[in-house]
Amino acid sequence: MVKFHTDYDFKRDSLYIYKETEGAVKSFEFGDEAVIDFDSPTSVSGIEIFNISKEFELPKYYFKSIKKASIRTRWSGNVLLIYWVVLFDTEKIETVREEKVSARLLIPARAV
Repeated sequence: MVKFHTDYDFKRDSLYIYKETEGAVKSFEFGDEAVIDFDSPTSVSGIEIFNISKEFELPKYYFKSIKKASIRTRWSGNVLLIYWVVLFDTEKIETVREEKVSARLLIPARAV
């Protein structure tokens, strides 16, 4: 299983989930919401989500205490489904229980 890493920019409120690769061969911007990096036509190497705390209505400090993150992809017809999941470390967030944040992006095949 591929290990993913995370970087959270508190000031910009952006979260980057990525795997260690040679770098992106192609990137797609989705307005002010996200950037998806590909290391091959069907393999996502990273995703950056902007304004993540506002988008998910969670305090910013949650994103400073991520325990684990992953990205999964799957083709559905001519659409690439991209799923990402973040698991927070509850030892660092004493007042809340473990929570998962996830989202799904749909990308038409012709865009990849």
